[in-house]
Amino acid sequence: MSDPMPPVPVIRPGRSGRVGFALYIAFGLSVGAALIVYLFGRLGATATWKGFLSVWPATVSVLPWFLLPLTAAALSWRKLFPRRDTPAIATAIRLTWIGLGVNWLLPVAMIGGELVKLRLATAMGWRAAPLIASLVADKTAQVSSQLLFTLIGLGSLVALGASLADGVQAVVVLAVFAAAVYGFYRIQHLGLFGGLTRRLAALAGATGQGMRAGARRADAALRRIYARRRAWWGALGWRLLFRVLLAFEIWLTLRWLGHPIGVWEAITLESLAQGARAAAFFVPAGIGAQEGGLVAAGILLGFPGEALLATGLVKRVRELIIGGAALLAWQGHEALGLWHRHRHRRQAAALAPTQDS
Repeated sequence: MSDPMPPVPVIRPGRSGRVGFALYIAFGLSVGAALIVYLFGRLGATATWKGFLSVWPATVSVLPWFLLPLTAAALSWRKLFPRRDTPAIATAIRLTWIGLGVNWLLPVAMIGGELVKLRLATAMGWRAAPLIASLVADKTAQVSSQLLFTLIGLGSLVALGASLADGVQAVVVLAVFAAAVYGFYRIQHLGLFGGLTRRLAALAGATGQGMRAGARRADAALRRIYARRRAWWGALGWRLLFRVLLAFEIWLTLRWLGHPIGVWEAITLESLAQGARAAAFFVPAGIGAQEGGLVAAGILLGFPGEALLATGLVKRVRELIIGGAALLAWQGHEALGLWHRHRHRRQAAALAPTQDS
């Protein structure tokens, strides 16, 4: 049974806002393109492409494998719902898949996927307060698991032979990131949605009270999530497993390229590649940053740079194929909803009594 929030007024950005967003995207793309050009120039484009084309079986193999980390991510999200609102596993997997595709391929600073999930789930009739609270808590689980995973990778990197000084510098950066994550968590406890809706409520006129009531329900639902500690830690565990399972792509691709790698080394490389991508959140899809993190960490462990860059390309191809299919599925959802609304309007018009003029 749905419990929709009152309608929020649409606030369209002015010309300066659109220009600012365009400049933000252009800056991020420029940084990403510069990183890619640098990596190919430094490591050799020919050798990298030759290595990438030689591992097409690995590229094909990682596509069905991704169902495992995808399922782990969906199970993490499901843990954050109260029992009466928990979605079916298949539905959670489908929406998680679409959300990941949006975050991978569109310039949305890694939050657009959650907004698309919110839109689709609301259209399915999910109750608004538990849904919104679950999405915010899920984002907290994502950044928290990223922090833990990167810490694991840094510790492993030092244990496997990297200099202690490099590890200490990275830990300092992560400490700042951890403080930001904790601040976000505390803001949620203090009433995240109530604060966000104050100005919107002033613009909403008669719906302002309804918006504030909806925000209070979402805040209460979010606090209930964190009060269920077993569920919260379970969600964090599933999200951490999602990240670990992605290391299979590195393990398999480097083996195809003739560079056998241990499971722990693959997890180390995956964690640092993901950490670099998260740090470069302003770069759409972390283009160049993920590959740079993978190459830098791999070279410290003794792997050739061109093989590491080819491995990064395998991961990008997986994102393009699976993410592209997710975007098509999203547009299919939107088209189906539009068709249903059009059909209902036609039926209503046909049933409406005609009046003689």
